[in-house]
Amino acid sequence: KRRLSLLIKGFNIPHSMLRYRECTLPFIEDINQIQDIVIKEGIKFLIIDSLGVACAAGNLNDAFTATSFFSALRRLKVTSLIVTYTSKDPLSKTKTPFGSGYFSFMSRNVFEIQKQQEVEHNTISLALWHRKNNQGALLAPRGFDIEFDSNATRISIMDVKTVPEFLEKLHLKDRISMLLKDGNCRVVKDIADELEAKEESVKTILNRYKDRFVKVSETEWGLLYKEASEGGQVYLPM
Repeated sequence: KRRLSLLIKGFNIPHSMLRYRECTLPFIEDINQIQDIVIKEGIKFLIIDSLGVACAAGNLNDAFTATSFFSALRRLKVTSLIVTYTSKDPLSKTKTPFGSGYFSFMSRNVFEIQKQQEVEHNTISLALWHRKNNQGALLAPRGFDIEFDSNATRISIMDVKTVPEFLEKLHLKDRISMLLKDGNCRVVKDIADELEAKEESVKTILNRYKDRFVKVSETEWGLLYKEASEGGQVYLPM
């Protein structure tokens, strides 16, 4: 209630009602009672926080735990948002829900949230990465700043490319653009080395996005500005 109240004050919007239920049983054991509440109150949107606690009766790495959870969820026939922790693979730049792959397979959309926060600052930056979409294209990364103070919570949109900690998860074409925006041209090998990417991948991106990159010599590539000066092409930050 306090979190919701601070958001309402931060956005200066009318009071909104959030129906909260503290659950003490695993989701599949509590589904009948939850279904009764959903039907009785006409609930159309359900938030489950968190998935690990909701599946406490089973092993999260077991496919049956995941399929049983989703079977129970489908009984409710409502839109749902499920919050969970991610895998802890240090070598993977793309995180997945902790546990069985079926938690991803059976989700219609999967978003990964990454946080950046400075010590003793009351603002956090969040990057929202769209990892899966069953019904269309993946959305471009979204960025948000959340400012906390004692009287209100405010959320504003920000560009994920402005936060260094988020850059490594950007699409390779965006990372190359950020590298070349200083106006200096580079050869493929140098670009690959600086971004810790494969040379073939870099070469493919440079040749695919002709509206963004241009070959300025036999070996060097630059960032193509969308306008040309009287003297020819201009290589400047986009």
